[in-house]
Amino acid sequence: MAQVRRQISLNSAAVGSTNQLPYQEDVIVALMERHYLAKGRAFHGSHPRDLLNHVIHLARYLGVEPELTAEMLDEACETYFVEDTAD
Repeated sequence: MAQVRRQISLNSAAVGSTNQLPYQEDVIVALMERHYLAKGRAFHGSHPRDLLNHVIHLARYLGVEPELTAEMLDEACETYFVEDTAD
């Protein structure tokens, strides 16, 4: 999990530098617990960049300043990770 946090931190710095999204350790830990560990989801290298971009686009859509919060990441995960509910 330390490697995942490091990768998210690096992506947050890269994506966030132009969009004012500072890295927040507690938010990333919550993300990992709720959307990866609890669901048995594998982590892929493109996820940090993609999720951060989802947060930025969601904020623009809502007309608010982009901010890295648990709520915004939860929403980003809802649109990014699509569950197959077909039987």
